[in-house]
Amino acid sequence: GAPLRHRLPNCHDARRGSDGHDSCPKRRKEEQTTQAMAESTKELTADGAKVTTTAEGSSATAAPPAEPKKLLVALTTGPTTDASKCALAFLVASKAAAAGHSVSMFLASDGVQCLTDDVIGSLEGVGTGKLSETYPACVAAGVTFYVSGMSCKARGITPESLATKNAG
Repeated sequence: GAPLRHRLPNCHDARRGSDGHDSCPKRRKEEQTTQAMAESTKELTADGAKVTTTAEGSSATAAPPAEPKKLLVALTTGPTTDASKCALAFLVASKAAAAGHSVSMFLASDGVQCLTDDVIGSLEGVGTGKLSETYPACVAAGVTFYVSGMSCKARGITPESLATKNAG
């Protein structure tokens, strides 16, 4: 692919001071006065995801929601290693699916334990929520779960115990 290009700060850039901030107060003031505010909120409803955008200011514009994307959330960390990371994976998947994206989760290694009933009922991350809330949100939003068969077998997780984990 194409090489990544980064714009490095130029110490001779006349518009920026040594601290990296714009040294032209007139332009700073003009930029501040032309700013407008737009905010979008997303809500999961019975009919799907609803996006509401409110804009303030005479020059405010709001872009329509992005085209739905196909996303894969991969989880290999287990609940005893990092419960927050496990909960975060399900939180990200549920929110992305609720926003209208097509989301799949692939769980391997210790991550497969997150689909057991005991872990779903007890796991809670620090600032990332409870799996007992985010897992059902994933199912309701249509997230498809895939697991590593070898990881399940090595941890005594049977295909029968996971048979009902996907919606439908």
